[in-house]
Amino acid sequence: MRVPRASFSAARWLVCTLATLSVFSLRVPAQTNGDIGNEYTITTLEVPKGASFSTGDGKLWFLRKDELLRLDADQNRLIPVPIGDIKARSWIVSGGSLWIFGKSEKSWAIRRIDPQTGKLLDTIGLEDNRDQQFLYAYGSIWVWTDFMLAKNKPVLRIDPETKRVIEVSNSFKGQLLASDGKIWMLGVEDGNIKCLDPQSDKVVDEFSVGREHDNGILKGRFKGGHYSYGIGEGALWVLDAQETYGILTNAAVEGPRVKGVLSGYDLKTHERIAKIENDAALWLPTTWKGYVWLSTRGDDRSGHYISRIDPKLQHTVGRLFIPISSKAPRYAEFLPPMLVSSEDSLWAVSGNWFSKNPTLLLRRIQAKDLDNANGEK
Repeated sequence: MRVPRASFSAARWLVCTLATLSVFSLRVPAQTNGDIGNEYTITTLEVPKGASFSTGDGKLWFLRKDELLRLDADQNRLIPVPIGDIKARSWIVSGGSLWIFGKSEKSWAIRRIDPQTGKLLDTIGLEDNRDQQFLYAYGSIWVWTDFMLAKNKPVLRIDPETKRVIEVSNSFKGQLLASDGKIWMLGVEDGNIKCLDPQSDKVVDEFSVGREHDNGILKGRFKGGHYSYGIGEGALWVLDAQETYGILTNAAVEGPRVKGVLSGYDLKTHERIAKIENDAALWLPTTWKGYVWLSTRGDDRSGHYISRIDPKLQHTVGRLFIPISSKAPRYAEFLPPMLVSSEDSLWAVSGNWFSKNPTLLLRRIQAKDLDNANGEK
């Protein structure tokens, strides 16, 4: 996969903190919002009820209470592997292992499981913390806090072989990504980017991508927001969602006032290479086939959009309409889908993120061979 892990826990976090967003529009005159549905095929796959999803080791994975499901992309089917009954808080598949932070037999720990057999390989003790996320990269487990309304906490690095825990950052809240041999850290509120060298555990680069947001929950109206980002095509893509209505207002009914700014930054020079203003881009941006893709709000009664953005032209060059499925239960597609990419596919995952027993719909988007379809050589 070319993008950071997207997961059910990330979805719950964003839904709870942002509520619903306003209708999508780009403000760049040269934009082209025409339908590009004729350029792509869309295949819908049903996911067993109660599953959460993640990406890792080049595949899509789904986890239920007692089984892991691997997507066989060649046959568009899910292959189940039984695992023990674990109350999962967060989980990933990386480095050839399934890693689950959760509760089993009355204890909290990270459990390492063989994703092919379901066999428990090891257990790493970790104190329960509702705001924690983790990833496996460069031979270590990285633990951090991502919830917008939580307090900043240390970033931990755990050696899964020795179980040694070290603190690599004493105060952080946001996203962690592993890319280009580095750990990239983006503050969800302050917009600060830090680049950590996993060989030395030192911050070797740091820069800002925007102003600090104020998300005080007890303030009636505030000028808050959040940052999310992805890395691809040699650039770091940051979505700055700037809200002007507070969480405790009637934003869930009317929709908060949101101004979104998608910016691309050169990873080496920090130069901003693209800036696009939009409204209602909900999830983090994804790169695929030379474009940046954003999932944006349409109408929860009919469907949502996936916008294709040309980073060189700095504007939208078409949109895919994703209609509401007749198979989806109520509220399953109330919000736009989350996007992840693999080499030959863009994956759109829709779900009723408010439910404790979610229903997910998976759509596989692939480019058509238009030359062959038109009989051209």
